[in-house]
Amino acid sequence: YLFQKTPWRGFVEIVAPENKVSSIFISYSWHSKEHIEWVKQLSQELSKHKIDTVLDQKDLFPGEETTLFMEEGTTKQPVCIAICSTLYTEKANNRKRGVGYEISILTNEILEGRKRFTIIPIIRDNPTKKKPTCFASALHIDMDISEWRAEPLSQLVSSIKRATQRILE
Repeated sequence: YLFQKTPWRGFVEIVAPENKVSSIFISYSWHSKEHIEWVKQLSQELSKHKIDTVLDQKDLFPGEETTLFMEEGTTKQPVCIAICSTLYTEKANNRKRGVGYEISILTNEILEGRKRFTIIPIIRDNPTKKKPTCFASALHIDMDISEWRAEPLSQLVSSIKRATQRILE
């Protein structure tokens, strides 16, 4: 077992050694330095649970094509998490900028047979909890709380692992 100090309530987290989940793609909107940093922290937390992430902040380098990165991230990763901030929802619904491009690809993937459960919406920086229309009927994980590393993170890890297992069945 791996023992890791957690930033919530002074507990120690025990993470069972399991097979690593294949990587997941994180779709989000760049709308503030704090939000961008939070997404990076989420990626780091997921790696503690043996979940690799494909994230532009660490996997996209100067000179590389951003649209190709988005296309490959949304189509080649078995699971995608969508950080549904207020601005993400607005960009997704209006098909604007990078978020709009990724949503167009994801909705087409669903039309082509991608299982809906492989796209997990997360609420963050979104007081109204409104999700993009294409995710409206999907249950979401609310990480718009200070203790997001507790139950919400555990729920996300379980959801990613469950989606990965369902894909393999």
